Amino acid sequence: MNYLAHAFLSFEEEELLFGNFIGDFVKGSHQGTFSDEIWRGVMLHRAIDSFTDAHEATEEAKGLIRHDLGLTSGIFVDMIFDHVLAKNWKEYSDQSLEEFTLSTYAKLDKFKAEYPEGFGHMYAYMKRDNWLLLYQEEQMMQRFLGGVSRRLKVENNLNESFKHYQEFNQELDALFDPLFQDLIDLSTNY
Repeated sequence: MNYLAHAFLSFEEEELLFGNFIGDFVKGSHQGTFSDEIWRGVMLHRAIDSFTDAHEATEEAKGLIRHDLGLTSGIFVDMIFDHVLAKNWKEYSDQSLEEFTLSTYAKLDKFKAEYPEGFGHMYAYMKRDNWLLLYQEEQMMQRFLGGVSRRLKVENNLNESFKHYQEFNQELDALFDPLFQDLIDLSTNY
């Protein structure tokens, strides 16, 4: 899962959201650095990622495109599943996606003094360009995948990978819902 899913699975609890959102920027154990609730969010982020990686829906999704994307198929699936969540947002929330994204940014802004290294730079672009809202747009997903492709230090085909979603959108959309329902259960009980 990517940023939109992590935000949703925090159920609007501010400290949990912040911890869940910065999970990729916190390496190792920094439990004493953050409040218990923020640290719980970091651990929830890790649990979501591990659960997602091991889920049969993720394996099936990666299997559709692994022949072309190899090891980066997991990155593709994480990002595409945020696209699926964004475009089907009304199935999961009564709040509009635009309201949710603005609320998420407002909550994250409160923790500016606690941003881990590297997060503030990325987050400034995310907020300015409203990535969370734009995940619903196919053209923007192509751009986001291209951006990740350029930042990776290994040769990859992510910059041209959105064609796989266009080819397998029905299969990928169908795989998303059971995985996301399981993630809602996991996060609710975390």
